[in-house]
Amino acid sequence: MKHIVLLLAALALVLAQGTADARDVKEIGKAMSKPIELHNSADRHFHTTFNHKTHQEVPCATCHHEEGSSGIYSPCSECHATAGPREKDPMSVYQAFHSKHERSCLSCHKRLLNSDPKRFALFRGCRPCHISPKGQAEFKLRYQASAVQEDFSLKQAEAAEAEAAAQKALALAKQKKEAAKTAEDRLAALLKQADSLKAQRLDAEKAALKAYEEEQKAAKAAPAPKADAKPEAKPKAEAKNAK
Repeated sequence: MKHIVLLLAALALVLAQGTADARDVKEIGKAMSKPIELHNSADRHFHTTFNHKTHQEVPCATCHHEEGSSGIYSPCSECHATAGPREKDPMSVYQAFHSKHERSCLSCHKRLLNSDPKRFALFRGCRPCHISPKGQAEFKLRYQASAVQEDFSLKQAEAAEAEAAAQKALALAKQKKEAAKTAEDRLAALLKQADSLKAQRLDAEKAALKAYEEEQKAAKAAPAPKADAKPEAKPKAEAKNAK
């Protein structure tokens, strides 16, 4: 999928210039699908291998900052063709790959190493550019292992964070459950107390009703006073004292 995206990007650049034909695009696709060996020295031990796949996140214009004679992105050596592996001329191949300019291979690799020493631990000295085919295979495996380890560490950290969040949520849920149980017990106690007060009120109402009924019954049973009853005669002593 990423190769297709790169191919489409290259195709867009070609169409914008209007100078490349279908064969040029096909050749670009071929170049991006396989590693390129860069002969930047007379000594084959200093030849380097460039893999587009490991640089697919880098914009093409970062390195191919100028167009070649064909109107498309050309090899670095077309412009940086000054002879001498250690020539200080900025147009030499050596300087194009080893200068302190941010576009050079060495400068970019040093930046990556400084930004993440653990992930890019193999980007030290002349590696990974100057390395034997066997070393390249080993480097690739170790780099992939490093990427897998980094991904594993990231997933492990995410899992630990999720577990911590789950534990926190569980503790909060437990706390709320305990609070709900306390509230439930309190409600049950209040309801029980309300039922007791209600029973006492009913008993008091019954007692009051019973007392009222007995009072009414006693009032009905008492004899009515006689209307023509004469007052009792006072004793003579009391009558005399009254005088």
